[in-house]
Amino acid sequence: MGRPKAAQKDKRAEKAKVKLKGHTTKFLPKGLNVTKTAFKVRKIVLQQQIKTHDGDQPLSKRKLNIKEVLSRLQHYSASQRQEGLVGLTDVISQMNMEQLLSHLSSIIDSLGRMCLDDDSKVRKQSAHILTSVFSLVNETQLLPFCATLGSYLSCAMTHIKLGVQEDSLLLLDALLEKAPALAATSVHQLLPCVLDMISRSRSDHATRQLSIQLSSNLVSSIWRAKVFGRLQALLVVSISHRKETGSQDTIILNRAYHTASTLTVDSKKQFNFPIYNNINSVPVSLNKIFRKSSVTTKQLLDDVTQLRGFVESIMPLMLDSWMEVNPISSKKSNLKTEDQGLQVETALILHCVLEIIELLWQHIILWDKNNAQHELSDWFKATFVHDINRFLGKGFPYSARATFSIDDLEDESQGEGRKKNKKNDESSAEISLFHLASPSLLKDKDELSCTQGIAKCVLQNLTLSHLLLNINNTPSKEVQEKILNMLTEYLNQWGGSLLAWSDHLFRTIRSVFDRSSTWKVDLNPFISAVVSRHNRSASKKQASHQKFASKLCDLLVELSVHENFQQLLGFESFRLWFSQLAPSLSNGNVTIDKLCVLNQLASQNNAAFLQGFQTAFTSLLDAAKNFQLAEGENKSVKEAGIASLFFWVSDWNGEQIEALKTILVSDNCSPSLALKIINILLLRSEKFPALAAASSWLVGRK
Repeated sequence: MGRPKAAQKDKRAEKAKVKLKGHTTKFLPKGLNVTKTAFKVRKIVLQQQIKTHDGDQPLSKRKLNIKEVLSRLQHYSASQRQEGLVGLTDVISQMNMEQLLSHLSSIIDSLGRMCLDDDSKVRKQSAHILTSVFSLVNETQLLPFCATLGSYLSCAMTHIKLGVQEDSLLLLDALLEKAPALAATSVHQLLPCVLDMISRSRSDHATRQLSIQLSSNLVSSIWRAKVFGRLQALLVVSISHRKETGSQDTIILNRAYHTASTLTVDSKKQFNFPIYNNINSVPVSLNKIFRKSSVTTKQLLDDVTQLRGFVESIMPLMLDSWMEVNPISSKKSNLKTEDQGLQVETALILHCVLEIIELLWQHIILWDKNNAQHELSDWFKATFVHDINRFLGKGFPYSARATFSIDDLEDESQGEGRKKNKKNDESSAEISLFHLASPSLLKDKDELSCTQGIAKCVLQNLTLSHLLLNINNTPSKEVQEKILNMLTEYLNQWGGSLLAWSDHLFRTIRSVFDRSSTWKVDLNPFISAVVSRHNRSASKKQASHQKFASKLCDLLVELSVHENFQQLLGFESFRLWFSQLAPSLSNGNVTIDKLCVLNQLASQNNAAFLQGFQTAFTSLLDAAKNFQLAEGENKSVKEAGIASLFFWVSDWNGEQIEALKTILVSDNCSPSLALKIINILLLRSEKFPALAAASSWLVGRK
């Protein structure tokens, strides 16, 4: 049987293949198929693992020291920079003061550079750490870095990215809150940057106009309110710095001069060496050392030309900002009554604008006072009084939409039962809004009370009243009546302590008393409201009411002793209040300053006060033993102030003399105070013989 065709076909294909030469496997000779172990190696040394830190050196949680942590801040990765900031926080928390001061320069320089970072979290975290650093050191220790901080802050405030500009306000807040004197020395550098954040120069470079950032996440009014709040804070610290005595030389450094002394070692050789003599040391201002300024260039708010130019550039911005949000200009006649009033954002802008104008006016008055002239104030009145009366005084007094009720103005001391739970969301939103606008100005005040005062246009009306009274030589009768009616309403209707905005209220009351001597309006309702407000606050036991009553009492007494305010004594309500002034002193402590004013009041032969004192001296002496001494007060000086009041009493009857005898010899009266009173009475006994026998008897008993 033959083979299949398929098998034959495969066989032919196999034979047709190219035949390769065959090869045999070659093996290595014996002795060569062995691994050689005769070779040399080097040890691997990891430098970072064997590195040890000093036991006293503060380390982060990742065991990094201060230099290593600061190097992380220069990493290209944002997450690494954030990790470096966390480590820096850990290291700073473990440092003592000596270690912190030794690295303060590098810390401030690195954190200041982080305020220009592209990442928002890095910028905010660095500003938070700088705030902590500022709270650990004093302003003297920060002064050498004033130029560094000012440079970084100026760059951040004028940065091309809006996010960097917004976060730069955090660093500015830290500087204003923790180191206000440092901010005051840099105010000439920061003020132009603040203006650049909300405006730009016109083509002529002589004036400025408001700018709008379309790519910003904030509404234009809110952004301007935030910037206005910082501008207001800068002006506040500048005024405080200028009012201080020797503000330019408050921080001094003793510079020791060296003198050449001769030491004779050999008759032919003499050696001279320096000896530092601290006796002849001369104080040198650190401000003059570290402030980089030209000798011929004066500060922005110190030179009259630059101050006038600054006011000319900022006043149109303030008026334009208010006109953009002012509802009066666009208000239609068919609006309902409940729609009248300002919204919260509008009220905030009005508050910022008025406060800035008021601060500019204070700068002008301070400059005129220091230079003994009225050139700058007269120029301001002639230039801007018409615009202020037209744009700001048109809607005076302002009112807000019904967001808070009058009961909401009660302070917390009234009890939890009087608090309102309505509109909590709106109230919290407004509180956060005002806190964002000016956090540094609310740090020492009741934030809720200030918020409510701004939301109800209370602070705006008080500030505008004070401004209108000062820039107008003679306000119109309509303005006078509006101011008096507004103040009377506030004093009569408010149930709270008014302590949060007492500064605004008192300066307005002082201006009214100063200008009202030529007014043709009835002042009796206003004066009665002032007196009744004091009596109501003094009768309450809450500390806030007592403090407000004390400050109002000091104001009224201070005004009464000046010749310009003698017309106040012609009102019956004031005479009644003076007769009750002496008895009210026994209810609380009396300061030395108040005793000096009361003695001046008694020396003017104020009959109402002397009569009240003569009938209430027993209760005053009983309470004098428990009077506490404030810081810096001397007990002997205070007792002399109380005793000198007895000198001005012109008449004594027998019953009063017996009462005086009883209280002076009792244990309730201090012996030193009783002796001072006796000496005063002996001086008066020549004019009033009835006191001679009583005084001699008291001397014998003592």
